[in-house]
Amino acid sequence: MSSPASALKLENVLYAKKGPIAYVTINRPKVLNALNAKTIFELRSAFEDARDDSEVRGVVFTGAGDKSFAAGADIGEMVNDTPLTAEQKTRSGQALTDLIENLGKPVIAAVNGSEDRSDARLRWNAASSEVGRERPCIAAHSVRRNHRRARSLSNRSGERSRSGRQPDRAG
Repeated sequence: MSSPASALKLENVLYAKKGPIAYVTINRPKVLNALNAKTIFELRSAFEDARDDSEVRGVVFTGAGDKSFAAGADIGEMVNDTPLTAEQKTRSGQALTDLIENLGKPVIAAVNGSEDRSDARLRWNAASSEVGRERPCIAAHSVRRNHRRARSLSNRSGERSRSGRQPDRAG
């Protein structure tokens, strides 16, 4: 592979490559995988590495622990942010979601625990990443509270699911 996953120095993200699959895990279970600036930077580094490695054919994206995939922004870090700092962090987070959505390789979001709006945003970006509109992508999640809502998303061509219903794109 073009760059070993171990070459990345990450504290809040676990990153491994096994064959053609890269595994990216948010590793802050004590704070429900809340996203602080460092975690966003590390996620970006891991996804850029996966994107740039020609041997990686797809990415599995998940959160450590069984309570939350990602709790959203780390409120504890935001307390003393200035408006300028808050804007910079927002742009950094948006750049991460854009990277995931446009990775050029399928990204599967494996979601455990409860989900909130930020979980859904990250999951949707993972589900939206596809090599081309002809290639289907899947968002797989196992959510205890919302088990009835677990589903596979088809490609964007408007195909109906096996049940005959339109897939819910908003998650």
